[in-house]
Amino acid sequence: MKKIKLVVLILTFVVICGCDGVRTSIDSGSELNRSSAYIYGHFYNQSKGGNFNLSLRIENMNLNNLREKPILLQFSHAQELSVIEIAPGTYDINSLQIPGKYLFGGSRFPTSQVFRGLGPVKITLEPGKAYYLGDFTGKVSVNCSRTLCRYRWGLSKFSASYAISSAKFNAEYLNLKGLQKVNLFLDIAMQVKSAMSLKVRRNR
Repeated sequence: MKKIKLVVLILTFVVICGCDGVRTSIDSGSELNRSSAYIYGHFYNQSKGGNFNLSLRIENMNLNNLREKPILLQFSHAQELSVIEIAPGTYDINSLQIPGKYLFGGSRFPTSQVFRGLGPVKITLEPGKAYYLGDFTGKVSVNCSRTLCRYRWGLSKFSASYAISSAKFNAEYLNLKGLQKVNLFLDIAMQVKSAMSLKVRRNR
């Protein structure tokens, strides 16, 4: 019985943690790579208990990179500045996702739209620049009965603190502080109509 329980625990770990493309903030002492672009902002996961990860899913729209996996910008359970190094290109910010895969492939959770708008939210990133996306606050909750679980996640707040975030960037990432800063918040906000969340019913 103990061996069976151990196998189940191992498989559960593989299922939950088998995540591709998840990006977290780079170390504050990272060296500058001028061939890369950088995005920064606050990506805060306010989920209670810290049991669920939440990520902002973006995809490279360059047709030459059709095989490139989506990038999942992981939200932090602390309200801290995140800086992510990324390849230059045009990206589509298209959904919120709880990272995780089944053992044999496929996502465990469908994606939730980040914004309800007339079209996808697109951003273009050039090498040697740092782009402020905004301050994103998201939340994941689950309510389980004996037979099923209802998952709900979405964006609860989208706001701006460009001056404060850029000052933190320069103070904490000394090797990167010389980068030209670009404020994309207004550009993104103009493409956004309203935030939404997705309620999902799944068997337990």
